[in-house]
Amino acid sequence: MILNHFFFARSIGVLMPKIPVILLTYNAEKYLHGAIDSLLAQTFRDFEILIVDNSSKDCTLQILKTYNNLRVKIFQGT
Repeated sequence: MILNHFFFARSIGVLMPKIPVILLTYNAEKYLHGAIDSLLAQTFRDFEILIVDNSSKDCTLQILKTYNNLRVKIFQGT
C-alpha cells in the first residue's frame, strides 16, 4: 500500500525522499556480500543502504569499504 502511494506520487512529479534500509553489523564478514549484493540487485532503486558497523573484530569494515556505490553509506560505531 505504501509503495502504491510512492509510485503515484512519483508519477505526478512529486519528489520523494529515498527509502532508508538500515543494516546493523557486528562480525558479519561471512554474510555481508550476500546481504548487500541482494539489496543492490533489487529492481526498486529509490533507496539507500545505511550500514552501521558496531566495532567488528573481523574483516567486516574492510569488506564494507569495498562497496563504492552512492547508495551505500557506512557508519562506524565506537
